[in-house]
Amino acid sequence: MKTWILKALESARRLEKEGYEFYMNASKSTNNGGGKEMFRFLASEESRHYETVNNYIRTLGGNPLEMKDEEIAQSGFFSKAEGGRLWDKSDNLDALNISIQAEDRSIELYSKIHDQTEDLSLKLAMNTLIDEEKKHKSILEKETEFITETGEYHDFKTITS
Repeated sequence: MKTWILKALESARRLEKEGYEFYMNASKSTNNGGGKEMFRFLASEESRHYETVNNYIRTLGGNPLEMKDEEIAQSGFFSKAEGGRLWDKSDNLDALNISIQAEDRSIELYSKIHDQTEDLSLKLAMNTLIDEEKKHKSILEKETEFITETGEYHDFKTITS
């Protein structure tokens, strides 16, 4: 069971790395200030989640890594959106839809880890990550709705307060 948990956490770590890079690229690619702020916020959250997962890998005897931008492999879920600029409504909606799917994938993975482990500390950490990923998904869904209706992002502070 420990081997399975370690492999699942390594997948989670990779997903968080890819999410960080995707959100940083999206923040640079959009022309909208609210979009930039939202994507930067999500990137910082992914970085923090990466550290949480990395610490549990270390605790379980796995190999912790230092996140370095140049080492981030775009081989997974987020890589579908690499490249391009978020110039128009459809580009922004594509980025948001990919992000929502990735948040769902994170929720699913953290839920599986939660259900498979007997470590109470790890269960608590997974619950926290699940709740945070659900909040991220909610932010992204609100933005998708708003962009669909207006073609613009919210003022980011209004949807996080």
